[in-house]
Amino acid sequence: SDTDNVCCTSPFLKKTFSDDWSRNDREEWGLRYLGECGEKRFIVERGLKIDLVKQGKDDLDVTSIVIDAERGEEKNKHPEQFECEEQSIVGELGAETQLCGTYQYNYERVKKITVTMGNEGTNDDVRVDICSDVDSLCCRAKLSTLLRDDWSRNDVEVWTESDLGECRGVEYQVASGLHLTLVKDGEDDLTVNKIKIETEDLEDSLTVYDCKGFTLPQRMGKNCTASRCQQGKLCSKQNQNDANLPTSRPSSQSDLTQSDLPQSNLPPGRPAGGLLAQAGFILGARTTTTTTMKTTTRTTRAPFFG
Repeated sequence: SDTDNVCCTSPFLKKTFSDDWSRNDREEWGLRYLGECGEKRFIVERGLKIDLVKQGKDDLDVTSIVIDAERGEEKNKHPEQFECEEQSIVGELGAETQLCGTYQYNYERVKKITVTMGNEGTNDDVRVDICSDVDSLCCRAKLSTLLRDDWSRNDVEVWTESDLGECRGVEYQVASGLHLTLVKDGEDDLTVNKIKIETEDLEDSLTVYDCKGFTLPQRMGKNCTASRCQQGKLCSKQNQNDANLPTSRPSSQSDLTQSDLPQSNLPPGRPAGGLLAQAGFILGARTTTTTTMKTTTRTTRAPFFG
């Protein structure tokens, strides 16, 4: 663990009838090879720490180690992956302790939302649904203040993390971008020229996502019912080529249909305080090893509980 120094040590990873840790090789290790680490629980803030230990005098270069684990409790478990960078062991010297961060996505929290209004403002209630593009985590926040005229035409409005209510501090898994849905009740039309979301990851690095424009006319149609209009988009990293961005949701940069949009009964998401500040991490099940000329890659894959 990177928070409370809880550790485990696996047995030496070796098989009876195979040449393990060979160059240009790829190997898999099952749960039975991991010993006490197979079902170990960790509290994780930024990642898992690992030490690579080897017997004998041979040198060993490892390109990467990918650890698959699970977060959550019992029936509410979700897969999680951590990637460790290249490591080298010279002779009998061990490799340095390494912090392995999340693999192929980051955990990010929304710090600021900047809205550039068009020529149609509204006095109706306006909410935003912010969703991960990796898993099903979504959160809805009503953006309004008592002392100013919000969502006014031709205005530029800035909403900070403190304005996000229950969404404040939620950490989203982000691979390509965040999904944002604009939701409005009432009879006014609403035109937004541009929305930008600024996030901060676990390393305190800032990223800006461009959600483009939104148009919510108060009439029955693609984005509207009799009492509510909503429109959703994938917000891509600023200056990225939108067409090349993959997404796990129904659309990339195009509008989502009414049935695709998050509904009003949304969970508040994960609060601040680390990846699993309130839930343990479980390692487990299968390990994959890939070795190139001077390199070895390890993957530990967790069990999936139904």
